[in-house]
Amino acid sequence: PDRGGSIQFGELYRLRHLPSSSYLTVVSSPGSAAQQLAVSANPACATSDRTLFVLYPLDSDTIALTSTTPVQLRHEATGLYVKRPHALLERPAASASTFLSTSAPQDVPMALELSHTTDDDDVFTLDIPKSGDLDEVHFALKMIEALTACVADFQNGATLKQILAAQSVLTSLILYCSDSQDLDPMNRSGVPIVRHQMLLLDMNVHSLVITLLSSPFRESGAKTAPYSLRDLQSAHNAELANPCAP
Repeated sequence: PDRGGSIQFGELYRLRHLPSSSYLTVVSSPGSAAQQLAVSANPACATSDRTLFVLYPLDSDTIALTSTTPVQLRHEATGLYVKRPHALLERPAASASTFLSTSAPQDVPMALELSHTTDDDDVFTLDIPKSGDLDEVHFALKMIEALTACVADFQNGATLKQILAAQSVLTSLILYCSDSQDLDPMNRSGVPIVRHQMLLLDMNVHSLVITLLSSPFRESGAKTAPYSLRDLQSAHNAELANPCAP
């Protein structure tokens, strides 16, 4: 789980959701000894035994893993196998496992289960993402990294250079989320790019943006409130009045 390379059957792996940095893990159900699947962004998951899984081929003679190879996924610590999704409408709500996806066909809520036994319900295939999809994710990750750095800068009072950097990041995010020929972030009114918006939502962009935009107006002291509303109304600080201006 700590090195790159081709996936090998029988080796230990951690499954991480790239945009949110959340790991697939197994946790104890509240009030019982039962185990259930969950996703967690806790940094400890990066080294926890609870996030270790093993891939096994359905056909023992299979050597290479492709996008059409049927495989089984077993949790190493408990020996439980991940089961295929079941429509919650087919069984009592009380037996539903932790939600991992709500994007099933026809918007039927889906859940993943765990079992000690193996059957046709625990066979999966792994798709290889398209390079364009990966490029979009990596760009969004870079923007979130830059936005996080801007938030940190504003905690102790940002300089003009840092404020302009924040404006640039916010502009890039606006352009990334909408389809329009207008490059002015304040006047841009194109069609939303939903997949980009959902990707950034997984990365907690809304919380970061609100924190960044509210930083200059906090009343916690001069060190964390470099500009008041009166300051921004001053002609001397005209370039700061529009936080999204390029």
